[in-house]
Amino acid sequence: MVRMKQLDFLLVGFCKSGTSSFDVVLRQDKRIMLSEIKETQYISNHGNMDIDRFWNIYYPNYKKNKCIGGIEPTYCFHAKKIKETFGGNIKLIFMMRNPVKANYSQFKMRLRGQGNSEIDKLYRKYSADNLPEMYEHYVNALIKDKRNLRDDFQYDKWIKEYLKYFRLEQMHFILFEDFIAEPQRVINETQEFLGLTPRRIGGVKKENSDSGISKNMICRLINKRISLWVNKWNNYPRIRNKLINLRNKIYQYTLVVNNKSMNRKTEEILKDHYSHTIMYIEKILHRDLSNLW
Repeated sequence: MVRMKQLDFLLVGFCKSGTSSFDVVLRQDKRIMLSEIKETQYISNHGNMDIDRFWNIYYPNYKKNKCIGGIEPTYCFHAKKIKETFGGNIKLIFMMRNPVKANYSQFKMRLRGQGNSEIDKLYRKYSADNLPEMYEHYVNALIKDKRNLRDDFQYDKWIKEYLKYFRLEQMHFILFEDFIAEPQRVINETQEFLGLTPRRIGGVKKENSDSGISKNMICRLINKRISLWVNKWNNYPRIRNKLINLRNKIYQYTLVVNNKSMNRKTEEILKDHYSHTIMYIEKILHRDLSNLW
C-alpha cells in the first residue's frame, strides 16, 4: 500500500521559546524532513491554498521513508484546523519558556518591526533607550487593563484547546530552559517521542537574538515594511530567503542593542498574570517549576 503524503509531527507552540534553534537541531537528523522554511504559516495565512501546492512548495523532496514534520509556533491558536487539515493522529510538540521572559522577548521582537499601532504609539512617546518604561506602559495597557485579546503565553488556554481534539499521549512538552541546559537529553527524548532511535546531534546555537530593537520611529517603519515583504513572499522560499538576508543587512543600520531588564514592578504584574498558567504546566508535567520559572 502506497503511503499518502502526510505530516508525522508538528511543533505547534510556542513563539519565543527556542523554536528556531530547535529547528536547526532537528535538521541535523537525516531521518527527519522539515519544510523548506521554518514557519510556512499554511494554516495561519494560507488556508485556502490547495494541499497539493502546499506539499510541492514546502516539501518538494518529500520522501515517504522520512519522519516528516514542521516547526510552526503560531499554530498554537489553530487546534481544530490542525486536525481538519492533517488528521487526528499527528504527533504534537509544545516548546515553552518562562512566560514572563517570553512575553518580554516577544515585545522586543515587535519593537524590531512587528506589532500594531500600539507599538507605534510607544515610539512616539519614548526613545529606544527607555525600554523598561516602554514595556511597563505596554504591560499596563495590554495585560493589566485586559485589552490584550490574544495572549500567546497563556499556555494552559491553548493546550486545553488542543486537548479537545487530540489525546495527551500525542503531545510532547519541552521547556526552553531544559533545552539550553541539557540539549542532548531533550533531543534524545524528542527522537524517542517521534519513534526514532536516540542519536547524538551537534551543539545548540541560539538563532534569534532578543537584544536588538528599532532605533527610532523611522527605523521601525523601515523594519516593519521589510517584515511585510518577507511575509508576502512566504509561498516562494527562495525569494523569501533573499529578503531575509536583505532584512538582516538593513538591521545593521536600523537596530540598536538594548539589554535592559524589565522593571521589578512590571515583572511582578506578569508573574501574577501567569500564575495560573505556570500551575497548569506544573500539573501536566508533574514537576515543580518554582526554581526555573
